Amino acid sequence: MKTQQQIPQNTGDVVYTMEHVNLALGTFTYNHNEGIQMMDEILDSQQDDGLISQIMVDDMISDTYINKQDIIDNETVKKRLNLPTLPILSTILWYMIAMGFHDKDKLSPMFNKIMIFYDWYVKNRDPQRSGMISLYHPWEALYPTSPDYNEAMNTIYLDKEDIVQNIPYSNNYTQVENVRYMLILDKMMKHDWDNKTIYNEGLFNVCDPMTQFIFIKACKDLYKVAIYLQREDTYGKIEKWIDQYTRGSDLLWNSMYNAYSVLDIKHNTLFNGISCGGMLYNYADIGNTIQRSSMKAHTKRILHHTMYGYPSKEGDTDEYILNHRWLGSTWCFINLLLALGFRDVEIYNKIKAQTLYLIKSNGFFEYINPYARKTYGSDKCRNTEAIYLIFKSELFD
Repeated sequence: MKTQQQIPQNTGDVVYTMEHVNLALGTFTYNHNEGIQMMDEILDSQQDDGLISQIMVDDMISDTYINKQDIIDNETVKKRLNLPTLPILSTILWYMIAMGFHDKDKLSPMFNKIMIFYDWYVKNRDPQRSGMISLYHPWEALYPTSPDYNEAMNTIYLDKEDIVQNIPYSNNYTQVENVRYMLILDKMMKHDWDNKTIYNEGLFNVCDPMTQFIFIKACKDLYKVAIYLQREDTYGKIEKWIDQYTRGSDLLWNSMYNAYSVLDIKHNTLFNGISCGGMLYNYADIGNTIQRSSMKAHTKRILHHTMYGYPSKEGDTDEYILNHRWLGSTWCFINLLLALGFRDVEIYNKIKAQTLYLIKSNGFFEYINPYARKTYGSDKCRNTEAIYLIFKSELFD
């Protein structure tokens, strides 16, 4: 197995920004300059309105990363250019600073671009200023096929002609999922990608605690970068974001389960269940004493029965499928975020040790059965390799 070696470049047709973010930090652990260059590529792909898309096609990206003609020819991918990447960039930048990136002349323009992106994010993913970050499409999330979205997705009506239509898009989704994903995108396009209109009239609008908590953490790390750069002009805005979305998270509290759950904003209903997204409360460092106590008890109970980290969904329902991407399997990236958040030494040590062990034993797989060492998906997953390098870095010394 490779350890401190260069992560191979993508030879596929599309570069996903979130994957590139992980690779930037993983690469930075052994090559600062190359990791910084990858971060620059992400930020240089920023669009004129401030959006940083979940798909990168900017001229700054080398041809080894992407086949641009495939992007031009793929209508679905072109539509996805209007969807944002997860707002985790400032967290990655702060970790780079913590590991030795101290060039303020390079950091300052990076900080400015992230501020612009987060300003776009707040305006377009919370147009009502509710304190809740909206997802307008499951693809904007880390786990698009999660059962947390089932009720919201099932409200999107399909007739037989819809279901049998040809979707020219090869992926891991079912035909029904693909059709609904295309319908959501088409509806967004009909609204001319106007996010305020989509918030009210789009087919899908949920607030996921995973994205909410990632954004809160990102704002807190952005504040650290601002202090490091002495950008006092930005303190007030960032403080407002932290307060606004911390308070908004209370609306995601599901008292039936004593856990944070996905909220279907269109129908004002909370998902009835526990999944890995809500467990990032510790990553964001939010919740009152009672909430944190309940969530910690959930975490210990679930981890007590698993051998290889935190499952994407708790295994006590008919929906639980161990070899499905998001119906029960473990993802190393989720383990990484959990380990970064938990102050409890026992939980932290268990998640870190289990993740490193299963990667060393199984290679760079995509996802794994949390109870038995069975892996699924690609065995050359660059994301997993990056996460292994991050776990082995000084961030976890």
